[in-house]
Amino acid sequence: TLVTATSASVQGIIAKRQGATAYTGWGVYKWDTDKLGVQINSDYSAGNYIEVKGSTLLTSTFKTLSVIYTGSSAASGITARVNGIAETLTVAADGLTGAISTAANTEIGSAGGISFLALDLACLYFYNRALSLTETSLVEKYMARKYGLVIS
Repeated sequence: TLVTATSASVQGIIAKRQGATAYTGWGVYKWDTDKLGVQINSDYSAGNYIEVKGSTLLTSTFKTLSVIYTGSSAASGITARVNGIAETLTVAADGLTGAISTAANTEIGSAGGISFLALDLACLYFYNRALSLTETSLVEKYMARKYGLVIS
């Protein structure tokens, strides 16, 4: 994913969630701090979710973004990379105990019909399994070459 932040509000990059308060499912966001955020919810309103927040600003230039979730029900099962560098993630919540499956559609540029994207999104790859670090690195290098980005 390549994103350039253009607004300081919470914005959905990609999400698959449903419900007005439970938000069952998952989402990748640009938080109001202009940094990456990932939420995986069984019932958000009941505190049954995990959430991590990144440390790299997603502003001013395109960046590659990779997010992997192992399915472990723990915040430690979420990893992210920005421009090929492992993202330092801060755990905001680590209380997921329920199911996250949902019949909701996957949304690009929104999260449950709210938090609309005000970012430039150049390309999105979505896999049905976690990629290895080697595979992730290959995709990041391909994206960097394609879009003229510098990554580590």
